[in-house]
Amino acid sequence: MFDVSEMKMSEIQRYVNMSKPGISKHFKGLSGGVTTNVNNRIVGISPDATSDFISKHATFKFKHPSITLSANLCGGVGKTSSVYNLSSALRRVIPQSNPIVLIDGDSQASFTRIVCGSAAKDNESTLIDYFEKKASVSEILHDLGNNGHCVLGWRNNNSSVRTLV
Repeated sequence: MFDVSEMKMSEIQRYVNMSKPGISKHFKGLSGGVTTNVNNRIVGISPDATSDFISKHATFKFKHPSITLSANLCGGVGKTSSVYNLSSALRRVIPQSNPIVLIDGDSQASFTRIVCGSAAKDNESTLIDYFEKKASVSEILHDLGNNGHCVLGWRNNNSSVRTLV
C-alpha cells in the first residue's frame, strides 16, 4: 500500500506556487539520481526529494500531527476507499520519517481486508484487545512499510464480531 512511486511535475505543482519550468530548473540542478529523465526531460522525481522540495516551497506545511476521522453510519458511502486514497496521497507529500497510523474501527474490518488481504486472525491483536487491556499500543500496530501502520479491524476469520461488554 505505501510503496511510493516517483512524483510527476504536475503533482508537485499542485502543492507549490511555482511554474513547471521553475520546478524543473530546481531539480535539474540536483545530483544523486533524484530524477528519472527521458530525452533530457524529467519524468519522475524521488519521494524524498519531492518531500524536501514541498516542505521548503509549499504554501501549507504539515508541521504537527493531525487526526482525520472518517465516519458515517450509512453503508456504501465510500469511507474505506476515501481513507485508503487519502492515506496514500498523504504518504506522497509528507516526509517518510513521519508515521501514518490507520485504525480500522469498523466491525466489518473492510480496511483490514484491503490492506492485509484478510480480517484479523484470532491470534492477532486488534483495537478491541487494546480497549480490554489485553495488548499494548506497540502490539496492535501492524507495519505496512514506509513508516505506515495499521490497527486491525475487529472481526476474526470465523466472521464473528467481537464486541466490548
